[in-house]
Amino acid sequence: MPRKAGESAATKTLLKQVESQATGRLSVGARAAEISVWVLKGEVVAATSPGDEPTLVRMAGLAGGLDARSQGQLQRRINEGESVFGPLLDAIPPALSDRLLGDRFRANLVEFVGSMSRPTFTALKAVFVDNLQFGGNTRALISTSAETADAAMALDLDAEVSLGPNSSKGELEGRVRRLLRSEQMRVGALLDVLPGEPILVRGWLQGALESGLLVVIAPPAESNADWVEDDATENSVPVVAAVSAMAPEQAAAMRSWLSKAHLVEESELDFFEDHDSTRRGGSGDSSFTTGAHNLEKLEVNLGDSPSSEEDLEAEEAPEAEEPLEGADETLEAEQGGEEEEAPPARFSAPSIGENEASTKIAVINSVLQSICGAFDEAEGPGRGREAFQLLVEGSPPRYQPIFDGIQVAEAGTLPPAEVISNLLARPVTEQRLLLNQALSDLIDRALSGAADQLPDEVVDALLEDTAGYRGRMGL
Repeated sequence: MPRKAGESAATKTLLKQVESQATGRLSVGARAAEISVWVLKGEVVAATSPGDEPTLVRMAGLAGGLDARSQGQLQRRINEGESVFGPLLDAIPPALSDRLLGDRFRANLVEFVGSMSRPTFTALKAVFVDNLQFGGNTRALISTSAETADAAMALDLDAEVSLGPNSSKGELEGRVRRLLRSEQMRVGALLDVLPGEPILVRGWLQGALESGLLVVIAPPAESNADWVEDDATENSVPVVAAVSAMAPEQAAAMRSWLSKAHLVEESELDFFEDHDSTRRGGSGDSSFTTGAHNLEKLEVNLGDSPSSEEDLEAEEAPEAEEPLEGADETLEAEQGGEEEEAPPARFSAPSIGENEASTKIAVINSVLQSICGAFDEAEGPGRGREAFQLLVEGSPPRYQPIFDGIQVAEAGTLPPAEVISNLLARPVTEQRLLLNQALSDLIDRALSGAADQLPDEVVDALLEDTAGYRGRMGL
């Protein structure tokens, strides 16, 4: 069982410094992954990381506090090594800045207590950082952060979720409901488009699953998976009907379990049977024997190699004689030229061809064109392309290799040749998965931006127009 965040070395060390009324800095990680918690006379007053400013700029954009142009300008200044903390606070409303700074503080603290690394402590006379947060209950804050870290770690980022039977009021839930009105989404894609700190949103999503606000969509199952019992009888109950009759909490837990369950065929169970048939108790090594059909076989084609009986040991091999003149030419003529090399065995993930990649990009371009047209009609020509260019440049790090150097066309579409060129530069084994996830993520973020900035009636028409694109992509 994984260790709880409340029991981590980071949490225990932090509580020890709080208890001793210390002033200083506790840090875990290094360089870009470093997270620091600052204590002043035993009170946690700040939590920082090197990615604070880029994250604040992105969160401000998702929350509608920055337009695309201002967001791009601030990001470029960050890329040039300039601090934009002051300019960012000047550019957004005070209420929004207070919320974003508070969320950034809590997110860093959650990451810190959830770390399994042992922190280092540096004693200081005073604390001087940009984002100071005073007036909180330190012990309660640490406890809540540990609970959020545990909930976030329990969430499966690859799970597909949809709206559940229950509902409640809240800004975050409202955005999630708009995003999931037409189809389900992957949890990781939701985190990329929701206006909140990812680690805090992960904790919220896990709570939403437990309370029935969201449900995990189980992958398509084979015929036997539709029944609770192994053997169908007149009393058998379909899983869907059984889950529907449960309480919301039980139903959510059952759907989560079913999404990870795997069928075991009868042929697979045969492996675990007792196949020992004969015991050579009085002779040999007293081992068991079994039928040859129970042994795993691996056929390896090595070509027309000589049998072992024809092989000679090194010490038995006669000394080589001088070749006869013209013998090489005669042998080659008799054998019909050089011997063909046997094809190598291949064990790899499914690859993707250029034609299939072009088809997927064409599907995505048709969706992007519809969204771009809606932006241009609502906010003026060129607005859609500008928004999409920022989406491409602000892609999550794991998808940036696909969109490196990509310039969005006026219609909002991606240039297929450049995208495929970037794709082919990646290892063959990761090309299919990387392309599928990168394109799906781009559409998810584009639809989220449309849901936040366009009128509801326009969004409804847009969702109807673009519904089913995942199926057309072959996902």
